[in-house]
Amino acid sequence: MNDLIHHRRILGSRGLRRFRVLLSLETKMILMGSLVLSIGGAILVFSFEFSNPNTLGPMSLSEKVINSIFTSMSTRTAGFNSFNMAQSYDYTNMICAFLLFIGGGPASTAGGIKITTFVLAILMIFNHIKGRDNISFFGREIPYNIGVRAMVILILSIFIIGIIVLATLFIEYSHAEESHYFSHLIFDAISAFGTNGMSTGISQEISDITKILFSFAMFIGRLGPMTLALLLAGSQKSVEYRFFQEKVRIG
Repeated sequence: MNDLIHHRRILGSRGLRRFRVLLSLETKMILMGSLVLSIGGAILVFSFEFSNPNTLGPMSLSEKVINSIFTSMSTRTAGFNSFNMAQSYDYTNMICAFLLFIGGGPASTAGGIKITTFVLAILMIFNHIKGRDNISFFGREIPYNIGVRAMVILILSIFIIGIIVLATLFIEYSHAEESHYFSHLIFDAISAFGTNGMSTGISQEISDITKILFSFAMFIGRLGPMTLALLLAGSQKSVEYRFFQEKVRIG
C-alpha cells in the first residue's frame, strides 16, 4: 500500500491516465522472500505428508495441493492449520517450525524475525563468501550496518530459542508427569517465540512452569530480540575514543 500511495507515476497519453507502480527495495524483498518461502514450504509439506494417512493421505490431489499451500502460508501469518500437526511427521514439523521462526513482513502483526531480516542475513553471508564488503539486492546497495543488525537479530533469536528449547526439554523430561514428543516441544516453543498460535496440541498437557516459559517466549518474540537487547543495554552514549585495532584469526 505504501508503494501504491507514494511510489506511483501517472503517465498521460492522449487523455488516458495509466498507473505504473514503482516498488521499493523493501517491498521487492518481502514479495520475493514470501514467494520463495511459500512455494518452497508448500512443496516440502506436500512431499512429506503426501502419503501420511493422518494428514494429507486421504485427500484428493487438489485438496493436497491447496492444504499444503495453506499450511505453508499460515505458518508465517495466521497460525491456522487444516490438519492435525500432532499427526504430521517430525520433519514436516521442523519445516513448519523454520517458517514460524522467519515469520512475516516488517511492521506487520506477524511474528518471527521477519522476512527482510532473514533475507538480509542470507545476502550478507553470501556476499562475504564471495569476498564482497557491500550488500546489494535488485540493483541497490543496502547499508552495511543494517546487514549487521539483521545478523545480530538472527543470532540472538537462535540463541534465545536454544535456551527456551533446552529449558523446556529439561522441565518436561525431568519434572513433568508425562513425556511428550521431542519435535512437538520444539515446534510449540518456536511457535510461542513467533507468536503464531499454531500448536501440536500439547499446550494443555505441559507443566505450569513450561507455560510460564512459553509466555515469556511470546513476550520476547512480540517485543523483538533486538529491542529487548537495546532496552537491557540502556541508552547509547557516543564513544569519545577508540582502541587500536588488532586482527585475530577465525575459522
